[in-house]
Amino acid sequence: MGPADDPDVILCTFEQVAMGAGWDRATWALWLAPYLAGKVQVTYIALSEEQGWNYDAVKEAVVDWVWLFSEKYHQKFRSARWTGGLQPWPFAQRLMDWVTHWLKPSTQTVWEIVDMLVLEQFLQGLPESIQELFDMTVMQSSYSVSREPFRI
Repeated sequence: MGPADDPDVILCTFEQVAMGAGWDRATWALWLAPYLAGKVQVTYIALSEEQGWNYDAVKEAVVDWVWLFSEKYHQKFRSARWTGGLQPWPFAQRLMDWVTHWLKPSTQTVWEIVDMLVLEQFLQGLPESIQELFDMTVMQSSYSVSREPFRI
């Protein structure tokens, strides 16, 4: 599993295979570990021995890393300013690369991307005192902005 992969899909598939094969849940982390690659594998290795044997701890660490990876590109995209160091077209390509890593258009529907963008702008448009009441990660997983009203 690498940064371009959707961890939810891969982990859900893994869990279905593990259950179908009748594997003891206590061994799931050991079965999953050889399929982790790159920085996700480094994240796994950084876990304590106890956490490395715990599938739920491994799953949480993998999902957190993938979210941080995506957020890094989000921040690069939002803070990018052309300074003249690059020609305009390579700068535009860099923006395209960053937004593609951030929004993952190959793994999300248009409406999921729209929801994410509207939610981000919604929060940025609120006064700071109200922004503090919202946890964006919870809101992203709990609400679909374009289809469900918020209640404060």
